[in-house]
Amino acid sequence: MKRRAFTLVEVLVCVVIIVTIAALTVPFFGRTQADRAMATAGLLRADLRYAQMASMADTQDPVIVRFRSDGTGYWLARLTSPNTAIARPDTGGTWDVVFGSGRAAASDHVQMAIASIPSATLRFTPLGSVHAATGTPTMTITAGGPGGPPRTCVVSVDPITGATTVTGP
Repeated sequence: MKRRAFTLVEVLVCVVIIVTIAALTVPFFGRTQADRAMATAGLLRADLRYAQMASMADTQDPVIVRFRSDGTGYWLARLTSPNTAIARPDTGGTWDVVFGSGRAAASDHVQMAIASIPSATLRFTPLGSVHAATGTPTMTITAGGPGGPPRTCVVSVDPITGATTVTGP
């Protein structure tokens, strides 16, 4: 009985296949807490800008941002109906963000704490500044879960200009 060994070419082909599969799958499993925190901060920042621009465009019924009391998300609403999320102009769905699902699927294991936002509602003036600011509105986003220690990002809104900044990991 003859034993046949693997040739160098066969071994190299197998190694290349394994490395290629690993390179393609690692990003799906390797999301870190910092990635989740930054993704959530980017989503929130974009939605805050939309609310600011929409409030400047429609001064009679501005768009407000309402934050969930349990820290799991927020929704955009009109001032006249603050408990009803507005429709998204691009998809027609509601502008209701729940961390870990839908548009915020990358925000699993994320919690948010707010500061200097009275009644958990952020509103912009017709000129784009923060309405009735009592300080600098901040949203602290903490991403935990598997893969390492929790990481934190802070989204702050300049009360005068309405500009948002993100500081984080």
